[in-house]
Amino acid sequence: THGLSMAGALGGLISSTNVTLTFARASREPGAPSRALGVGTLAANLLLFPRVLAATAVLNWPLAVALLPVMLPPFAVLAAITAWGVWRTPPQTGTTPASANPLRVG
Repeated sequence: THGLSMAGALGGLISSTNVTLTFARASREPGAPSRALGVGTLAANLLLFPRVLAATAVLNWPLAVALLPVMLPPFAVLAAITAWGVWRTPPQTGTTPASANPLRVG
């Protein structure tokens, strides 16, 4: 029922920018689940903070430790907004219309 949120979160592990751009384009299509796409975008950007902290920890552990208190508040706020969005988004019913683009995976 919340597949776009999960897809956004999983895509955010790799590139939150790509997920944001893809979901923004998809939201312009007629009948697109814009709210669910927005929540998926929030979920993708939520994973930006742990991803940056993990990369920083690998490259410079003392800097990662110093960044942790700075990155926790925005992460917590975005996590709360994302959870609220998932909770408020109605479950999707029906089927997703087929894409006209043959290169796009359904």
